[in-house]
Amino acid sequence: MGLFNKLKNMVTGGAASVSLEMLDQPSRGGSFKVRVTATAKDDCKIDKVYVMLRGEEEIEVPDTDYGNRNSGGVSIGTGRGTTQELVRKSTNTHEAKIDLANGIALGKGQSQSWEGSVSIPGHVLPTYMGRYAHHEWAVKGGLAMTGNDPDSGWIKFELR
Repeated sequence: MGLFNKLKNMVTGGAASVSLEMLDQPSRGGSFKVRVTATAKDDCKIDKVYVMLRGEEEIEVPDTDYGNRNSGGVSIGTGRGTTQELVRKSTNTHEAKIDLANGIALGKGQSQSWEGSVSIPGHVLPTYMGRYAHHEWAVKGGLAMTGNDPDSGWIKFELR
């Protein structure tokens, strides 16, 4: 493999493909098992294999601004323009990172899997979908390597 391919893999995280399987059903106040599998596309040195857990709440509310009004809503001119938009905001309600393994070397074409347990506190928000807000849970597996970390991407799941 040439120098430019190695550089591309470092920048894009393309040195390995990563998948994550959820082996149990997650629940608040419990834990669930996961399996992270990596397949090397080139020789690679993996500093850590990890799993990340995230709870995220998002809101989206309609907002109408009426033109030519002061902060008290009183008309201050002859303009009648209004502006309508959706206001969006999100925040992480819970984050956790679990290390599964350290110091791994994989040769081109090799695959390896690691299993671990992810705990979820009992006090966290469940999954919900409301009119203006929703709360979602997601998990991903990744490899800490030089350059961009290859990962499985976020996998959403329902938490009751």
